[in-house]
Amino acid sequence: MCSSSSSGFYVGSEFKTLKSVLIGRADGFRLPSPEHEPLLEERNKHGSYSHVGKPYPDYVISEANASLEELADKLTAWSNENGNQMQIVRSDMTHPNNHTEKAGNRGYSTRDVMVVIQDTLYLCPSLHQSRATEIEDCFAEVTDMFKGNVVDLRTQRWWDLVNSDTDSLKAKEPEEEKQFMKGLELTAAQLDEQKSLSADAESPGDIQRITSPKYFRDQFNQIDIENPDTYRSDITEEVPIFDAANLLVVNDSQVLYLLSIAGNYNGFLYLKETLAKKDIEVIPVAGVYDGLHVDSTLCILNHEKVLYCEERMSRDECHHILKHCGYPDKEKNYIPVVKEDMNDVGLWSEDQNFASIYIGMNLLAVSADTLVVESTQTGLINKLEKEGFNIIKVSYPHMRSMGGGVHCTTLPLLRRD
Repeated sequence: MCSSSSSGFYVGSEFKTLKSVLIGRADGFRLPSPEHEPLLEERNKHGSYSHVGKPYPDYVISEANASLEELADKLTAWSNENGNQMQIVRSDMTHPNNHTEKAGNRGYSTRDVMVVIQDTLYLCPSLHQSRATEIEDCFAEVTDMFKGNVVDLRTQRWWDLVNSDTDSLKAKEPEEEKQFMKGLELTAAQLDEQKSLSADAESPGDIQRITSPKYFRDQFNQIDIENPDTYRSDITEEVPIFDAANLLVVNDSQVLYLLSIAGNYNGFLYLKETLAKKDIEVIPVAGVYDGLHVDSTLCILNHEKVLYCEERMSRDECHHILKHCGYPDKEKNYIPVVKEDMNDVGLWSEDQNFASIYIGMNLLAVSADTLVVESTQTGLINKLEKEGFNIIKVSYPHMRSMGGGVHCTTLPLLRRD
């Protein structure tokens, strides 16, 4: 697949050489108060937040911005050394909507609300209601850059819910959710039928199964649709909901989708239908991690190596998902991360615990052999260097309390060989 487009932007993997990237800013970083972010507590798996509705301390914001500047400088230096000319775009934090008690961590985790897949920029129906207009307020330059190659996946009903004074993206009563799920099962069955009709007769059945909605439903066989109390998500299935950070672009034709509090079943089917129009398969990562995002659980490093969090998934589980995506060797293709590999950068305040220590594996591939890793993760860095990777080190002292590491705060706009 050609890595170019009419807009000049294209992303066909997590690891081809990075030529253009959006990097966040920490200006005014805050968590909104619960009335403006109804799922604030539900999405926090690590404790409670006490510092909400007001910006983080000036020194925290200053140090976080210094990390982002260091990242931009080191990417530029690497690019120059390797004869590339990397374009670095930054969040625009000047819009007045970005500095109110209603606004969340806007402009910092650029990976959350939009994603580039092939030549198209997809605007995602995020879990984060306080960030509903973040794309318009922080990233208008980026949407303009794509010259019409933009697909807005935020449905009208999603907008109705996030803008409602009385409703939200929280799960409804069990009987309502049961009806939503029944409708989605019908959609999934139709997709299964379409897949069956279009499948190559010579393709092994296992390949069709692992990349089909039925595979997803099999992972959730504990859901009794007639007895919805047996399974209850914190988010509704009424509308598609998923953050872009629930996705990993494996290659030109395959994308991983993590099912979690930040990505529902409706969103999986919706994205699957959307990307099928471009012959891109969406593969579910289900029953693995129900926190927020995929990039502290799985990292696609290059054509041969995948990094995975052993506490959240086994080698067998990782291999079962990715063996048909070009990673068939269960022993050689997969690198486990264990707790001992991680260095805890700490928190500026113990009650602002936004992410686990595994955010230390939240890294960015700038090419097939070079990775950007948080500088204090010496155990992980040593492991990756033994696998043959070159490492660019960048300090992120506040990535746990701000919920964003190197991967979170960057959005590739163009990658090519």
